[in-house]
Amino acid sequence: HLDYYNTATTVLLAELFKAMDRLSKIKKVSVEWVYEEDDFDMEETGLDYITVFGDFIKLVPISSED
Repeated sequence: HLDYYNTATTVLLAELFKAMDRLSKIKKVSVEWVYEEDDFDMEETGLDYITVFGDFIKLVPISSED
């Protein structure tokens, strides 16, 4: 769960997801992109990552109260 998200975080996650995308060609990998259901920016970011890197990333909305 990310509480703070900036440009450095974007770069780090992109590198991680690139590596996972390469690995997904030979192994089963999955990422759960967990975000509060009312945080539309984090949902949109997760959708962007799915578009760029693949469907091994799954969106998991949680209640703000969890």
